[in-house]
Amino acid sequence: MKEFKRIPWFEWYYDINEDGKIRSYRKRTNRWAVLSDTPQVLIKPRIKTSGKNKKEFPAVTLYNGIHKSKFYPSRLVAQLFMWYNPADKIKQIIFKDGNPMNYWISNLYIWTVSERALNHFRLGYLQNKDG
Repeated sequence: MKEFKRIPWFEWYYDINEDGKIRSYRKRTNRWAVLSDTPQVLIKPRIKTSGKNKKEFPAVTLYNGIHKSKFYPSRLVAQLFMWYNPADKIKQIIFKDGNPMNYWISNLYIWTVSERALNHFRLGYLQNKDG
């Protein structure tokens, strides 16, 4: 079984494994949510559009009793299992197969913006403006 790690700032409520599966420790009883010692449910990401070209990415909204925050499972996997720093705006998470729905750790790698542009140019996604 794959190891689950607690999500920062939401340690008491959620954890995630390297395949991007997020578990919740919140249990609903009537109207109130209480914490449980064992995981209660797997959270299914919803599709959100982002960026200029409105590309679709899976996202989850996590709640810690005070704040709600939106997270992308691919960034959580990279942050907890690949030492990705989300404050580093130069680095980007790239999907090896180009499918943002496949956020397993084996499908992710971290590149700088220039490395990504060079790879896109090599693959023919970008064209040279000089002709």
